[in-house]
Amino acid sequence: MAPLVDKAAAKFDTAIVTEKVNLAIEPDRAARLGVMATPTLIGFTGGELVRLTGRRTPAEVDEFFSAVAEGRSDVAAGKSDRVLRVTAGIALVVTGLAMAPAWPLVGAGVAITGWGWWSGRSLP
Repeated sequence: MAPLVDKAAAKFDTAIVTEKVNLAIEPDRAARLGVMATPTLIGFTGGELVRLTGRRTPAEVDEFFSAVAEGRSDVAAGKSDRVLRVTAGIALVVTGLAMAPAWPLVGAGVAITGWGWWSGRSLP
């Protein structure tokens, strides 16, 4: 993912300063930033704006840098994120219905499914 990030960052070299943190070498710094998985992109403009974790497409990385350069936090969730959220929500609904039914579990599943479905627009 590093070449993808470098290429996208080069387009915004005057608007954005990029840094890379190696988790193996600087675990304390990664912990202070709240990095729990790699790769993680964190956009700052004064304060934290956007955090993206996981593998991303070139278009998603470009959108991330564009949003940070413009001071926006409305970066769309990736397709894999949406699929994971919808699948997890459906699994909770099915499990909740199979368990006598367990309505709180069904409700949580419906909420997660809806969040996954609509998160293609922007991250909450």
